Amino acid sequence: MQLTLSVFLAGFACGQIFYGPLSDRFGRRPLMLGGLALFCAGSIGCVLATSIEMLVLARFVQALGACAGPVIGRAVVRDLWGASESARIIAYMGGAMAIAPLVGPTLGGFLTVLFGWQSNFLLLLLIGALQLVAVACMLSESNVHRDPAASNPRQMVANFARLLADRHYLAACSASPFPTARCSPSSRLRHSCSRIATG
Repeated sequence: MQLTLSVFLAGFACGQIFYGPLSDRFGRRPLMLGGLALFCAGSIGCVLATSIEMLVLARFVQALGACAGPVIGRAVVRDLWGASESARIIAYMGGAMAIAPLVGPTLGGFLTVLFGWQSNFLLLLLIGALQLVAVACMLSESNVHRDPAASNPRQMVANFARLLADRHYLAACSASPFPTARCSPSSRLRHSCSRIATG
């Protein structure tokens, strides 16, 4: 069963690499909707899993959808509030996200004892479905300057290389115990690279 957690973390980390460039090219809203739909599909797969192999695969799919929120959510904040105000808003988001690891295990334990382990994934499915409806009804597109070259493999590799050469970026990643949560090379690539080029 520990493999399901490892696979989830791997999928969560890998998915972040692609959501940023894809949302730069195609927009934030469609990628957020797609990620939430993928999360819901993975949650359904977890509920219906009849073997450990099915559960591991479903958890991987769930993770690929789950990482859309942290990546694209920060990108939307950046789009709407700009460089000066976005840090304050993201700090609020980080505080809210810190509650989940505190509440999740306790709530999950109660659900497992009372209703079985599938109830955890039913709750995640409900939360994902509500978020999907909320995004579909309330989130407008914030990326008004789309970059057709953002998802070009050469451009992506060049962006990652420039980030890895930025000592400020590396310092921020090394200071965080969860670098995939704070320092994923998402749609902030363009801003970071332009800052490096100018300074």
